Amino acid sequence: MRTATPFQRTLAVYCAVFAVFWLLPLDVTLRPGEIADKAFHKRLLLPFMASPDAATAGELAFCLLAAVPLGIAAAHAGVRRGMREALDRALRFALPGMLALELCQVFVFSRTTDMTVVLPLSAGILAGALFASR
Repeated sequence: MRTATPFQRTLAVYCAVFAVFWLLPLDVTLRPGEIADKAFHKRLLLPFMASPDAATAGELAFCLLAAVPLGIAAAHAGVRRGMREALDRALRFALPGMLALELCQVFVFSRTTDMTVVLPLSAGILAGALFASR
């Protein structure tokens, strides 16, 4: 059995903090009326939808950079065997985890859910996995 290095533990803490901040302020609702209200007021956005609350270019760039450690964490989760294994772990674990967080954000009432951020988050995860595999 192998123990985690301090670097891997730091990455695990980063992933947990990222998930919590992604869902803040944690005002979760399951009421269909409130979710419909969120969509009506253009705070539940499909990719590239126009809205005053849509993510700006700076926010998208920040999401890309914030996702790089997630890809590095996926690449370091297990035995390092090279680029192919790192990308495989990123595609099997980090990307579905990020998509699940984005879908959970639909139920956070006061938060704008902009699916456009999935693109830079995915790119950041893949870039982090590629970086870690070298």
